Amino acid sequence: MFKTAIRLSEEIVIGANAGIFDFVRDADQFATKLVVSGSGVAGLISLSDIQQLPVRAALFSLITSLEMAMAMAIQRKWPEARLWLECLSEGRQQKLQDEIQKAKKLDGFISELSFTQFSDKSDLIRKAGILSGAKLQAKESLDEIRKLRDQIAHANGYADTPEEAKKVCRIVRTIYQLKEELIAYATEAHSEPGTA
Repeated sequence: MFKTAIRLSEEIVIGANAGIFDFVRDADQFATKLVVSGSGVAGLISLSDIQQLPVRAALFSLITSLEMAMAMAIQRKWPEARLWLECLSEGRQQKLQDEIQKAKKLDGFISELSFTQFSDKSDLIRKAGILSGAKLQAKESLDEIRKLRDQIAHANGYADTPEEAKKVCRIVRTIYQLKEELIAYATEAHSEPGTA
């Protein structure tokens, strides 16, 4: 008996050595994929796998990397801490100053920016006008990312339904886009006047 080879669409297969986000980035569009290794099928992954512990850890790491890109962009926009501190509410300024002074007394100070929370960095990024698109859209995107971060950090459900899992996929794509913009801004070469 002869075996007939069936060609599978690249959209429904993923390599066994692919990274988590190779699947998550478009799992809302292709909810089930065959995992291939060599010339055979090694397994199956689906949208519900977004709830798995390795994905939770990877998502938290991705959001942390976004937060680091935000910090880089803030430092580029406002090289002196007092400049970005003035952009925060009086209450947040006071709280940060108190934490900074306490850390300095205990010899645990690293940088002022390391005491900011995700929401502080989000506010500063929006006020800096670094991101493309409307300010309201940037605020909504950053708020969604913060909510996902909080759910993951506090071991809450974040992809319990297919709709929530699909939303995570959209948020992941947004994170990659925002990171790209922030890193491009933060690493943009400084040109001296008259040297362009």
